[in-house]
Amino acid sequence: MKSSMNLKWMLLFAIIILSCIAYVLVRQYTESKSQIFMPISTISNITFTTSNNTNDRLQVSWSPRDPPVLDIFVRTWRGDGHWLIYLLRSIEKYVPRTLYRNIIITFPFTETSYFNHIYRSFLYL
Repeated sequence: MKSSMNLKWMLLFAIIILSCIAYVLVRQYTESKSQIFMPISTISNITFTTSNNTNDRLQVSWSPRDPPVLDIFVRTWRGDGHWLIYLLRSIEKYVPRTLYRNIIITFPFTETSYFNHIYRSFLYL
């Protein structure tokens, strides 16, 4: 009887461990999906022509945008809120707005409410 009780406890422990592993794997999968505050910029304004007499490689001559365009991408996670606010305020203070077009912040989809709070804090504080 004692060995059957030990077996039951071992099975219960194994079930708990396996369910924790499954939880961690599912959470990692869902957090890997990202959401973007702003849409990624388009490159439709860039024109290019291909060179003649190419052997193996495609040679492309790009026409630069006038004025040049810079988008700033920031990938962040929960807990980075204070750092993110500091970063955005530093960019606002030290980088002229004419030097970049957008700031795109990506974060796990499951943390939308957290980052919406951070976004509102940045705007109104």
